[in-house]
Amino acid sequence: MELPKALGPIYEDIASVEVRSDTDLDIKLHRPSALVLEGLDNTNMSEPGSPHIGTGPYRTTAVSDSSIEMEANEDYYQGRPIIDHISIKPYSSVRSAWADMLRGQIDMLYEVGLDALDSLQPSPAVHVYTFTRHYTYVVLFNVRKNPFQDQKVRQALSMAVDRNGLVATALQGHGEPDDSAVWPRHWAFDPSAPRFEYRPADLSHRVANGKSLRFKCLTLDGPPYERLALALQRQLGLVGVEMEVEPLPLDKFNERWKAGDFEAQLRELNLGSMGHEYSFWHSGGAENYGGFSSPLVDSYLDAIRHSTSDAAYKAGMTGFQRAIVNDPPAIFLTWSERARAVSRRFDIPVERGHDILPTLRQWRPASDERVASPNHN
Repeated sequence: MELPKALGPIYEDIASVEVRSDTDLDIKLHRPSALVLEGLDNTNMSEPGSPHIGTGPYRTTAVSDSSIEMEANEDYYQGRPIIDHISIKPYSSVRSAWADMLRGQIDMLYEVGLDALDSLQPSPAVHVYTFTRHYTYVVLFNVRKNPFQDQKVRQALSMAVDRNGLVATALQGHGEPDDSAVWPRHWAFDPSAPRFEYRPADLSHRVANGKSLRFKCLTLDGPPYERLALALQRQLGLVGVEMEVEPLPLDKFNERWKAGDFEAQLRELNLGSMGHEYSFWHSGGAENYGGFSSPLVDSYLDAIRHSTSDAAYKAGMTGFQRAIVNDPPAIFLTWSERARAVSRRFDIPVERGHDILPTLRQWRPASDERVASPNHN
């Protein structure tokens, strides 16, 4: 089954799942579990043998090397989408996709690519939407290996990074510093909890006392990882830390991650929910491939997991934020930003700073007057 694998230890809270109708499930729990619903929301599952069945606003009807075809879900619980059909096609480069968009041959570019964003030709026929995602770039430690077995080394490394500098240089301003390891827009986030401060002298002192630090960091080849790795390498080099970078293609990169075959990895993690935090940082988490284990972190994650009130959830969150800053499993770097482009031939609901994709079912063709006005926002 996919569900036990996806939820990890959280699955143990489920006593049974009963089908009541085509649209209703009864989930019975052994004990209170605030993270079951979060886990279900973040889990991609399909019925065995029926890969085209889905519960979202669109259903996949055909898949090939050249395209993915999707049709409106007539039974979507929030109402049938206005757009009937979506065809998704791959492009070898952002520039070729942008060129076709300017010619009116495609209506949306899923990801503009921040590297190309500032150099693409502006067009009154296209609107670009940027937003900060709850995905963060981290240097994930394998705590089974030296020097990361030492909590104080991990803490000092986390304090040696100028996150604002990384956003400005490596990401060209397209991102936000991650100084807490928790998505700052999470409803239970405690802004008064401790943060990762910038104190490079802490690490300089350790190195000056003869405790030289060097490690190999795996990363994905290509942007923005190469720039992030280079900028981080320079920052750590200033305090006497040697970080060797090994770029890998995605398949090899993930293979090494899941096998625990790494000292450190520069990667992007989805930390938008505490279900994900649990999966990565709890000692029994389904994706804790770095072997991180902290009884204090476990206790606060379990307190959140079994909370029965908002107050108890928030108390667990505050404790988790404190514990993770004191005993970091990674260097948390920056929250990432994405940009999507949409033809002005469509009217779409926009909430500033938020992704436009969740409103896809509400997109509609624009009126002739709307399309003809290049000044419309």
